[in-house]
Amino acid sequence: FHISFPLYLVLTIHLEWFCVNSLSHDEEHIDLPNSFLTLELMGNGEINTKQLKGALKEKFPSLKLKIFDFAGDREYYSFHHMFLKSCALYVIVFNIAKLAEDNFENVNTDIERLQFWLESVCSHVPPKTPIFVVGTHRGDLDDLCMKIVNDRLKEKLWNSYCDELVVNDVDELIFFPVENSKGENDAGVQSLRIKVMSVAEERYAARECDIPLSWITIQDAIISLREKKKAKFCVTLEEFPTAFDRFICSNWSKETLKYFHEKGLVIYLDKDRDLSNWVLLKPEILVDIIIQLVTPPPQMIQERGFRRDWELLHDKGSLTKSLLTRIISTVQENEEAMTAFLEEYDLICPLSNNKVKMRSLYDDEEHQPTHFVPSLLPMSADGCIPTWHDNSTDKTFYVFFKRFLPEPLFHRLLSRAHKNSKLEFPNGPVVMFKDVAKFWMSPWQPYRLRLMKEEAIIEVTFSSR
Repeated sequence: FHISFPLYLVLTIHLEWFCVNSLSHDEEHIDLPNSFLTLELMGNGEINTKQLKGALKEKFPSLKLKIFDFAGDREYYSFHHMFLKSCALYVIVFNIAKLAEDNFENVNTDIERLQFWLESVCSHVPPKTPIFVVGTHRGDLDDLCMKIVNDRLKEKLWNSYCDELVVNDVDELIFFPVENSKGENDAGVQSLRIKVMSVAEERYAARECDIPLSWITIQDAIISLREKKKAKFCVTLEEFPTAFDRFICSNWSKETLKYFHEKGLVIYLDKDRDLSNWVLLKPEILVDIIIQLVTPPPQMIQERGFRRDWELLHDKGSLTKSLLTRIISTVQENEEAMTAFLEEYDLICPLSNNKVKMRSLYDDEEHQPTHFVPSLLPMSADGCIPTWHDNSTDKTFYVFFKRFLPEPLFHRLLSRAHKNSKLEFPNGPVVMFKDVAKFWMSPWQPYRLRLMKEEAIIEVTFSSR
């Protein structure tokens, strides 16, 4: 991170300079706006956040840095799609020293880890999105070692990602070797910084997106509002203009909110009927809810009246109304809107739909499961209910993925399939596991979805009886 955050700081300042200079020259006086930066951490690592913020505040007092740490747990993979944006640059970091140790004995395993993150990014963003591969801890490793590393990376990555990978022209490598301990004095850091600036400038020029100065003022107001712990962040379109202290937002439109949504500053889903009237001014609130769902604090699990609900969630992936209400209450926002945001991003999925009433499993309606969490469903090997009974008349076809089949994609597919299911309990219940599920297209037409991750295939089986 001695590398990552200085790069992003310089990039942000550079983009802000272009933004201000692209505005109308009729303005006689322009106050430089606060910069806002989101650094997404998608790997293993530790950060002294207090020290980092202190250093930034001292050197860049007007810069705001927000860090989203997604953690390394597999359960969190399903949530990355919320924050991967098409207009971003991506830096994937690996440890050169670790890759080269024991005479490159584990190099294939380490490169597979890099491939996972490359494909995770590529599966959510447009083709040719710039991705920098950075090797840290170069230390005293010589040029021969760099060449061996480069050859191994090129052998595994180049054919698949040549349109995305940014080449290190200075060292003639497809990655950027750096020594963290030297900070800005490291030649590798300097080379990487120059390349990041160059690529960012090219992408900025290609976008040709000038925005009104009033939008920057609104951006600053949103950023300032986030510093207030008791502020209201989930607001309606009617409430939005007056959501800020000592500032009335007047010169704005839905296009303003769409632009901020694409930048990751807010969440505004204008095409969704249930959510088109809502704006979430602090997207990381959804992260707070996710963290409590996946890894709740011990005191919350032991809270009286919710023990059975937590057990049901983490054993079966079923979420009760009472537990969902309890978790959302910790962020003190509108429960209906926050539930709709979670459903829209397929973080949770309703167990019932408007087409049919769900059969009650418990007499206590508050403890009735109302949603399931796809990433917390058990594996089929852990279940006692058979998903499917094979028959010689069944028809099967396969959906092949060219390079990569991420588990989170299958989890979202389960959510969408369940939402589109015609009936809940026609001739048998919907059966769902993390790797396989059965749904109904009609009372006489069941079908099965099965994840074949190693083969990068989703199997779809229809009953033709």
